[in-house]
Amino acid sequence: MKIVSNILLVAFFCLAIFSCKKENNTEAPNLGYTYFPVDVGHYIIYDVDSAQKSDWDHLETHSQYQIKEVIESVFTDNQGRPTLRIERYRKDSLFYPDWTIYNVWSANLTATTAERFENNIRYIKLIFPIQNGKTWNGNSMNTDEGEDYQYTGSHEHMTINNLTFDSVSTVLQVDDLSNFVTPKYKEEKYAAGVGLIYRKKMEFHTQLDSVGKPDTLSYIIYTERIVDFGN
Repeated sequence: MKIVSNILLVAFFCLAIFSCKKENNTEAPNLGYTYFPVDVGHYIIYDVDSAQKSDWDHLETHSQYQIKEVIESVFTDNQGRPTLRIERYRKDSLFYPDWTIYNVWSANLTATTAERFENNIRYIKLIFPIQNGKTWNGNSMNTDEGEDYQYTGSHEHMTINNLTFDSVSTVLQVDDLSNFVTPKYKEEKYAAGVGLIYRKKMEFHTQLDSVGKPDTLSYIIYTERIVDFGN
């Protein structure tokens, strides 16, 4: 009887060890937090192409330059949350031959959202877990009209400006180009371990002229494409 008891005890002990190992080897689900880096010193450089027509004087301009975003530090916001201070620098061949800081944004990563405070407006850029087809109101934390953001691609292989990324998720923010008066389109792409790698924004303000022909009063076509990144 004692021998049988000892055998059962050893078997139970081995089963417990196997169960623990199996549990410890279980991989945590990939929620997608790495698409929104939070490390101080992390930077991304973008090539920017911007074309605009002013609604005020109808002047059209086209410019090309570079933007460098740097996570400069972490501070505590008025809600007690750790918050990223993002410094944005500009460089071009005419007015900014060297990197010159021209605005400061901030960002928060929570268990369920990735938020950016851009030009005094807070947007919900991502929600977690990242899943194809999932939608949310990206303007739910500001006073702008609601916009239904949607994941139209997730964890995909992609190359931009000769940089290859193993895992890219795409957020379609607005696709309303069929709107006659104010057509617009906005899209962003994020890479795991890198952050925002591509941004496209097109907004138009149109009306019919005296003969019924569509006339574009103003527009903005803005594109950012990553060219470099690091820590």
